[in-house]
Formats: sequence, C-alpha cells, structure tokens
Amino acid sequence: MITILKGDDTDALGNTLKVTINVPDIDLAGCKLELSFLGVRREMPCDKENSYLLALSAEETAAMPLGVTLATVRLIDRLGRRHTLTNTLKIKITDNVSEAYGHSAKISDISITIPPLLAGATYDLGGTNGDTRAFIARLAEALGATVVNTEVNS
Repeated sequence: MITILKGDDTDALGNTLKVTINVPDIDLAGCKLELSFLGVRREMPCDKENSYLLALSAEETAAMPLGVTLATVRLIDRLGRRHTLTNTLKIKITDNVSEAYGHSAKISDISITIPPLLAGATYDLGGTNGDTRAFIARLAEALGATVVNTEVNS
C-alpha cells in the first residue's frame, strides 16, 4: 500500500513514492506506465528497473479525501494501446505524520505569543458578579466571540 500525507508534496525534502511493477513476460521497451486514482493521472516512461517515482503536489494531496482508495495501473504501448495491470492498488490518504512517514518530527520547544487583548483595562477582583461577567465578556469578544446579554430588558 502507498501512503500519502494529505497536504504534503510527495517529493519534498528527498521523499519519494516509488511504484515498482513486476511483469517479467512483457517487453516494456517504448512503453509508458499510467497510474490513476482520485482524478489524478500520471504517465511515466518505462525504465529497466520498472520503478517509477510518483510526484504529487501539496495542492493535489490536500484535495484528496482521507481513507483508502484503489488506483489503476496500466501499461501503454508505443501505439497508445492500454493494458491494465491492476485496478486494486491500495493508496491511503492520511493526516497522521507517523503513519505516512514512519516517524514524526521531534519538536522540543514552542512559544506562542498572545497579543495584549485586555491592555489598559482594570478589573476589580473583589467586585460584583456583574464585574466578573463583564471581564469574561470582554475577554470573549477579544477572542472573537459574539457576546449577548439576555438579562437586559429589550
């Protein structure tokens, strides 16, 4: 099974997706290999090793649904005639780095800076419940929430 990380280029940073076919009784001279799945179609010239690198862009993989799909592999001869080798090559699209690459990057330190959402505001912790609610409402609005007060007369 071929595993692809959704949203990644398959050939980034030296990564490769290699498809190898074993057809000992077929002369591949002048042939092309065609691989198609999920609307993607690639033709690659046949070589002596019968190994082909599959390069997909981040945009292509981002558009693919998560899960396992079946790909079709065909040989195309010099006259453009097609011979299907398989239509059940499993390809898995995942959003799990370890599953796609066999490991995840080790990140030891991440810093997040939050802008001063309440700069200049003063709140009395000894105040009323209304003061506390006003503080929470201001914080919620600063973070993008819509705040309503159902206790105010309309």
